Amino acid sequence: MCSVKYFLGGIGMTLLVVAFTAPAADKPVKPKKAETPEQAIELLAAASRAKDLEAALDQIAQPFHDIMRWYILSEDADVLLDALDQKFGKEPRKGFRPASAV
Repeated sequence: MCSVKYFLGGIGMTLLVVAFTAPAADKPVKPKKAETPEQAIELLAAASRAKDLEAALDQIAQPFHDIMRWYILSEDADVLLDALDQKFGKEPRKGFRPASAV
């Protein structure tokens, strides 16, 4: 189970890196539904070049799409929590989990 988590995280990071490091195209790509897997790869590459995350996610199968959406939201939450900790100071944890587990 743990290896699946790391495998999906690795794929997710790879897709995010591809989606946001490719040079942008002149025109934004409108989300389209692919009819074949080969066309999905082409549309995913075009969305990555355009840096259009939504269009890229539209080309991914629904179960993995949901995992990617969760991963992106959790990364955004981490950035937000770090910014809040930096501005207001880190709040000591209360409860059953030790502070080092956070």
